[in-house]
Amino acid sequence: MKENYSQLLCEIGKRFAFIEANSVEQINLCKELRHKIYCEEFKWEPETTSGLEINSHDELAKYYLMFDRTEGEFIGTFRIILGADLPIGKLLGEDHILHPARINNYRSNGEVSRFSLLRKYRNTGITPALILFAGYTVSSMGLHGAYMVMEKRLAKFITSIGVSARRLTEDMQLNGVRAVYYISSADALTPIAKDVGWNNEALNKTFEAFHLKRDITA
Repeated sequence: MKENYSQLLCEIGKRFAFIEANSVEQINLCKELRHKIYCEEFKWEPETTSGLEINSHDELAKYYLMFDRTEGEFIGTFRIILGADLPIGKLLGEDHILHPARINNYRSNGEVSRFSLLRKYRNTGITPALILFAGYTVSSMGLHGAYMVMEKRLAKFITSIGVSARRLTEDMQLNGVRAVYYISSADALTPIAKDVGWNNEALNKTFEAFHLKRDITA
């Protein structure tokens, strides 16, 4: 039976929420989560004395946090890198037909990266919400789509929930075997639009469940 993702999001939204990290404290929470996963758990990046995972692309990014209302803790994060010089361009090569500089206005796409979810939440069924919310956020920002560097396993999972992830490169060694993918905003919204249609108000209402009714301070 086909999954109804709009209903799934409403159910998940009863316990979990997303916020844009705007303050220094909230952005540091994103970097703390990244450090726990990228540095301490998987050893993809070196551990730091500050307990924050930081790289040169952070200044060009917007950050988002996933919050567990029941436990009162932040459990996940991702960032969207914006601007004319997306880091993904170096992996594609300037002659690639889908290089960021070649797709319409080079500022019309973003790069989603640093997906991080605490281990104890990874098998709880909330991963689709994290993926779908990221896609909805990209669309809400007026972007045509976003690039991602992913393992084949994650790309297959994204495809399994009805999102078309277009592979742009061969496998490369980058914290394991990965490739570059591109997901358009339309493709990212398709699993929800199949349930509620392409009406902007209906799509926004589907994601309202994830909005916090109060501010959370770090």
